[in-house]
Amino acid sequence: MKLKATISPKGIKGVSWKSNKKAVAKVNGKGVVKAVKNGSATITATVKGSKKKATCKITVGTPVNAVSVETPAVTLKVGETSVIKTNVLPKTASNKKVSYMSSN
Repeated sequence: MKLKATISPKGIKGVSWKSNKKAVAKVNGKGVVKAVKNGSATITATVKGSKKKATCKITVGTPVNAVSVETPAVTLKVGETSVIKTNVLPKTASNKKVSYMSSN
């Protein structure tokens, strides 16, 4: 991911970038952020030759690779209910929330 700093007025010499937790997220001199491990880090952009700063909070997590349902089809009569059980993989995924939608 690349962060972009907008500087005003024009003519400013540039921005330096810094991560407060390099073990979680690193940032290079061009604002390109690399996720290292799960956690949160704050990236700070500082205007060179000044004390002006802006920050961006980065959260690194484990992405979901797959979602499956234990029962792929259910037939119900009017008034009946059913619980749909899901499996989210990997088990270490950071966000395991699943939303449901009906086709009709």
